[in-house]
Amino acid sequence: MSWVSSRELREAVLEVGEEPMRWALQVAGEFADAVGGQMPDVGPGTPAFVSLRSGLQSSVLAMLIAVRLGAVHGDPMTEESRDSVRVSIEAGVELTTILAAVRRSHALVVERLMQECRALADPSEQSSQFAMISEVCFEFAGHLADGLTRLYVDEQMQWRDNPRATRLALVARILDGHESDLAKAAATLRYEIKYRHHIAVSVWYTDDQAKADDQLEAEALQFLRAHQASQTLTTRQPDSTVLAWGNSRTPLTGPLTEGFRPVGGVRLAVGTPGRDVDGFRTSANDAGAAQTIAKRLPGLHSVPMARFSELSLIGLLSSDLRQARRFVETELGSLADFDDHDERTLETLEAYLDSHSPQTVAQQLFIARNTVTYRLRKAEELLGRPITERQPQLRAAILLARALRDEHAR
Repeated sequence: MSWVSSRELREAVLEVGEEPMRWALQVAGEFADAVGGQMPDVGPGTPAFVSLRSGLQSSVLAMLIAVRLGAVHGDPMTEESRDSVRVSIEAGVELTTILAAVRRSHALVVERLMQECRALADPSEQSSQFAMISEVCFEFAGHLADGLTRLYVDEQMQWRDNPRATRLALVARILDGHESDLAKAAATLRYEIKYRHHIAVSVWYTDDQAKADDQLEAEALQFLRAHQASQTLTTRQPDSTVLAWGNSRTPLTGPLTEGFRPVGGVRLAVGTPGRDVDGFRTSANDAGAAQTIAKRLPGLHSVPMARFSELSLIGLLSSDLRQARRFVETELGSLADFDDHDERTLETLEAYLDSHSPQTVAQQLFIARNTVTYRLRKAEELLGRPITERQPQLRAAILLARALRDEHAR
């Protein structure tokens, strides 16, 4: 998949041909995944990662053209490279991280080009071709690193004067406990923190496409307004997530809006309501934890709204995924690999463990009492033991089984 402009692709085809152009895009995409996976500041789904991928594709194309011409002509800094610097600064990515990516991608491109050279060039010409590839790519990477460094310094100075950067830094200090003048902070943020009840929500896109943040902020504000928040505060985080708060003079402990559903492609994680600066922090931490859990467990990928109050136990139980899967297999036996038919058995068993009343289960699930009895008997057959044994473990295993279930693998 191409992440560079159509104009640049057309120019590359004219210089090197369509197949080499496609090769460069594919190789650069692989590099982006490899390099991005080693950068804690750059994760899939973030603007920095999208920008990194487009920048690498553009740079590899330009490097391939330089090799084709046998020399570096012009400025190796492409527009995508410039954009990646701007996005990286906003995301908090250090210059050393960017330069490390340049060095690593340079080494990988040289390695791949030499592999292709061994396969395509005549053995008598390979030595001279290797030398040319090494020399041109080294010169290209050097010029690119110099250009990125100069641009990074200039853009960072401008970013530091940006009100959004000041706002984000202030919120970060409050969350870290390093901001003592909360009255002054509230005036700057236009959001009262002391003596208010807060609820935090984290909003993000389900894919890694670069999109406008307006939609994320709109979803956050809609959710907070639905909870009668009198003031709101929104921040765009380095990972592209929008973290937002709503406050009120009265407790925000009522039932969360059951009818609220974000638009397609947007997900929400909701923190636990809290009061004063501690509540401001803990609600944000809880929202972040709920987001992490919802992203990590495949059975939760289709859940549009992740509430920490509902996922905290799952998060604790699944902190070690390997042990969690082993626990599910041990406790559920044949029920661990459940299909749609077994899902009804699990649903009935789960309801029974909550109420211990077949009649209550029948009313709750709108089925006959005899059906409840049949399904419970079926559950015991699949478990290989009575459902009266190890009930806490059984209930936890069912909870985990759904969270670990990968719908796409079925």
